[in-house]
Amino acid sequence: MEIYRLVEFNIPEPHRFGNKTDSTIEDLNTVREDVKISSKFNEYLKGKSVIVVGPSPYLKGLGRGSEIDSYDIVVRLNKGWKVDNELQEDYGQKTTIRYHCMMEHESNGGKYEIELMKSNGVEWLASQFPYNLDYFHNDNKKFRDLNKDSINFHVPADILYHLNLHEMMETRANVATSAVFDLVNYDIKNLHLSGISFYRDGWVGDYKKGAENVDSEGNYTMDMKDMQKEGHAQEAQMHLIKLLLESEEKFTVDEQIKDILETQ
Repeated sequence: MEIYRLVEFNIPEPHRFGNKTDSTIEDLNTVREDVKISSKFNEYLKGKSVIVVGPSPYLKGLGRGSEIDSYDIVVRLNKGWKVDNELQEDYGQKTTIRYHCMMEHESNGGKYEIELMKSNGVEWLASQFPYNLDYFHNDNKKFRDLNKDSINFHVPADILYHLNLHEMMETRANVATSAVFDLVNYDIKNLHLSGISFYRDGWVGDYKKGAENVDSEGNYTMDMKDMQKEGHAQEAQMHLIKLLLESEEKFTVDEQIKDILETQ
């Protein structure tokens, strides 16, 4: 049994109602220069091909399921870790790591479902946020205490790195953005991002069932510019993903994502 020794302090969330897009590759490289990582998680990921798969409808009909499942590590997000049978031809069926915002509300990350994850081959649940941030610290602790080492639990190791990325964007990242900027620091073979449209075309399945501003077809009904008011500005995240794409050789994205990034 692992013994947890957490220093009990909480850092308030920085201002997150901006939409900053003027950071440079040099800024990003400086922030990434000395990132602290988890040795246990690194041992698991070392030398492996990794894909982060989101629930964007643009993958429907493309038949990429087998290609997705061919990666050593398939990362899925929040409620999207379980792929409906009718979607598996396009989205694959394997989930190795599930990144979760750690809030169990159905319009957010969804239930933890620890035993169900294990029985379906999920090897790690990864938190989107480090410990000691006042907005999700208690959610991390809640899962840790419920889990009791039943499934591997990864929490990002570098709180300063997380805060610096937040300041560069002046917004709270979506779980896909957080997963990419966490995973890219590990000794992986490569990292690919698929099925993410920065809210441009909604979501498949029940990924956002019950969420505000989402219609019955899974389409987002809020104007993208209004996302800034919600604290999840998309342009700022697109800008940071674009900088990473230009500066990190092992990171690639779908052509559809490239097209979206070029519209910024």
